Amino acid sequence: MSWIGSDDKYHPKSFWTVAEIFSSFQEIQWLVGAVTAYDEQGRTVRTHESRRFTRYDFLDGDYQWLQQESCFWRRSLWEAAGARLDSSLKYAGDFELWVRFFHHATLHVTNALIGGFRLRSANQLSLEGHDAYLAEAARIVNAEKLTPKEQLQLSAFRRFKRLMRLLEKMKIFDTERMLHKYKSVKLGDAKNIWFDRMKQVFECDS
Repeated sequence: MSWIGSDDKYHPKSFWTVAEIFSSFQEIQWLVGAVTAYDEQGRTVRTHESRRFTRYDFLDGDYQWLQQESCFWRRSLWEAAGARLDSSLKYAGDFELWVRFFHHATLHVTNALIGGFRLRSANQLSLEGHDAYLAEAARIVNAEKLTPKEQLQLSAFRRFKRLMRLLEKMKIFDTERMLHKYKSVKLGDAKNIWFDRMKQVFECDS
């Protein structure tokens, strides 16, 4: 399952990519591709790797941005998360869905091109309502009820991120790698799905 805005579009053969990944890796419930954007003429003008978001990144306010146009998920996850969108939200309906998804599944990433967001200079809800989107997102995150264990995990995660920022300033360690390892061990971080050139199939990190 997925959904996309009327002004955005999928990359050629992206459905083949999504189908192969979900068919090959039954443990994957939720997937995001590389972040890409189109201009008003439909040219791909921006692309970069997707971040490996966890629920605790979102709870810490570090959620800019999980690209809706590149997200796909299984119907079983949709149903486990309530099988609905919050229609009371004007801007952050996708964000609220991601928060619920994180209660049930890990978000996995691939650098394959799946969907792209249209960059317009005017007359676009996400552009003109950016501050309102952030306000809705903050309310959604602040409304999350954490168990005592989750509160401890969030506190530990925040302390670790502060340490990583300090080490980054000192330029001693590969802090990005250390942060990914921490998420993987402590928070169940996402696996990376990558394309094997010689086999011509997608592979998944062990």
